[in-house]
Amino acid sequence: MTSVVAPEQQSQSFRAAFAQGLEYTRNREHGLALGAYEAALKANPDSRDALFNLGATHEALGDPFQAITIYKRVLELEPNDADCYRNLGTCAMKLAYRERNGAWLDLARSAWQRSLELQPNQPDVTGYLAAIGPEANP
Repeated sequence: MTSVVAPEQQSQSFRAAFAQGLEYTRNREHGLALGAYEAALKANPDSRDALFNLGATHEALGDPFQAITIYKRVLELEPNDADCYRNLGTCAMKLAYRERNGAWLDLARSAWQRSLELQPNQPDVTGYLAAIGPEANP
């Protein structure tokens, strides 16, 4: 038998789990944060903030591929999220270095370019783009 959870209880569950995730993140307890953000998403599957932090936690745990998957879900919910594009680019760059695959480099470049289109004043992202240089011509 499935029980129905009242919206207020679901909202409280979300807020409690998300707050716990933020606390774990502040304490660099990323494994615990992962569980808290997943619990928050059970209560509110479309939470941009919980998804974004879940992606960042996967990145902090050394799993940029999973983080990219999650960041793409964030962008489905909020297509003009400059911070998400920034993190997506960073994860793609990690994979480009790890796998020595130009496709990841292209993803990093395009994500960072989009981030700058949405939020131009990001000197670090401008620096990242300068460091990897322009796209190679086919």
